[in-house]
Amino acid sequence: MGEPELTTDKEHNAALFERSFRALLPITFALIGALVINVLLGLIYKYQVFETINDWLQSQALKQSGVLPVFLLATLTLIFSWLGLSGPYESNTFDSDQSALRNLNYALTHSDLAKVPDKFNANTLYFSFGTLSGTGALLALILALFIVSHRKNNRRLAYLTVFPGIFNANASFMIGLPILFNPFYLVPFLLIPLFNMLIGALLLASGLILPAVYPVLLTTPGVLYSFIGTNGAWVSLLVPLVLLICDTCLYIPFVRFAEKISDAMEAEQRKEGVAHEVK
Repeated sequence: MGEPELTTDKEHNAALFERSFRALLPITFALIGALVINVLLGLIYKYQVFETINDWLQSQALKQSGVLPVFLLATLTLIFSWLGLSGPYESNTFDSDQSALRNLNYALTHSDLAKVPDKFNANTLYFSFGTLSGTGALLALILALFIVSHRKNNRRLAYLTVFPGIFNANASFMIGLPILFNPFYLVPFLLIPLFNMLIGALLLASGLILPAVYPVLLTTPGVLYSFIGTNGAWVSLLVPLVLLICDTCLYIPFVRFAEKISDAMEAEQRKEGVAHEVK
């Protein structure tokens, strides 16, 4: 009775020994790759490459206006936020933005928001529409969790973060779900704000809404930013509310698919656990 077990143990040990030798090559490459990356990062920090790039992007964010530059800088800001970094528009303030100050001076002088010199800038596009439900439209994702999520932890996270999310404080939600470094949520996190900005740009170009030219606190709920920035134009309140509903609907398929994947992974782990116990 003991001989078959001994044979099985020998075969198992031989398989482990062979697998260990097969793992030597990838382990060696991984160690070499880690060493090279460590040296490169050391050189990057030594010569302040990141600081130089960030300073240049910040300077561009303070002086660039126009549809294409704003969309490009907004895209970089969203990607950097997804990586947990500070993007070009993260440190952008109204009193340091040259185009915003030009618009404000014109509005105070002529009392005509429709003819401001820089109709498309960070204030009128990114902050008015791109962050109308927080960075990456995350308030819409929180609302989508309320509507379709069947996972208790996700719904509890939504309850805990909805209030700070209204005021654009999304850090806890980005870590808790998580959003940071999650490739699945990168697509909506990036494209939904750009969709909002595109709608805003089209409406501004057609003259159906006025550009936001007056200073607004960055902690102001996103759906109110354009309304306050235009000194109370009601159309500028209606459009963000409609966009928030659209953003929520756009996030719903991603929430459902993400939870299906999580359920499938948990089911597979349970099967493996049961199989291990049987053995």
